Amino acid sequence: MSQLRIYICAPMSGLPGLNYQAIAAATARVRAAGYVAVSPAEINAGQNPDQSGMTPLRKRAIWLHAMRRCIPELITCDWLVALPGFDDSEGCGIEVALAMGLGIRCEMLDEFFANPPAIHHPTEAHA
Repeated sequence: MSQLRIYICAPMSGLPGLNYQAIAAATARVRAAGYVAVSPAEINAGQNPDQSGMTPLRKRAIWLHAMRRCIPELITCDWLVALPGFDDSEGCGIEVALAMGLGIRCEMLDEFFANPPAIHHPTEAHA
């Protein structure tokens, strides 16, 4: 049986440290519960440098590159969990809209853990 894949949807751009600390904590929580966590911070590790001295055009190019790396991973997931601030993030808005359009369930992280689903896909046959 395969484990449920949970995408961590979190704002990054413009936040201190690109919000890595909050994303890492959420990723660890999801993994500790036995799920497969898919983290945008891990997908783009080393790809999002300090952007404080960059032009808006360069920042946008980095953002586009990050989104293009995350979207293929998102569509392989069974669930999207959002962190606070997601509703103020352009990238998160795109991820949530795509997930909802594809029938991927979306919840806030704390709501997800209030009533967590089974770790494994319930429809898979046992070997």
